Amino acid sequence: MVACLWAGPDAVVSHETALIVYGVGDAMPPTIHLTVPRRFRGRRPGITVHLAPLEDDERTVRDAVPVTTVDRTLVDVAQRSDPDLADRAARVALATGLTTRTRLRRRIHGHEEGQRVLAAALASA
Repeated sequence: MVACLWAGPDAVVSHETALIVYGVGDAMPPTIHLTVPRRFRGRRPGITVHLAPLEDDERTVRDAVPVTTVDRTLVDVAQRSDPDLADRAARVALATGLTTRTRLRRRIHGHEEGQRVLAAALASA
């Protein structure tokens, strides 16, 4: 939450850090990941800032923390991080009802790497 306040009102927790917020990640990442939809030049040790557009339906609040939706989070991790982590997190998110196959398929449409990485999790759900 403090990192989001530092980065501004439109910043959200994202990527591997968001997996922890949702309880589907393996361990806290070495840096806090934030996504901001505008140019941001601030730097802080321990914080990784991703610049990317964010639609209203890609952001939510969980436990008072602004965060990317679970579907957006899974696609971000699948495209930019560890594919195995994305696959495991997607399986847990599907099994626990944090997302559905339909919602996740809709989110990965047009994201080739996300489709490739998350295909097995979708097939097994």
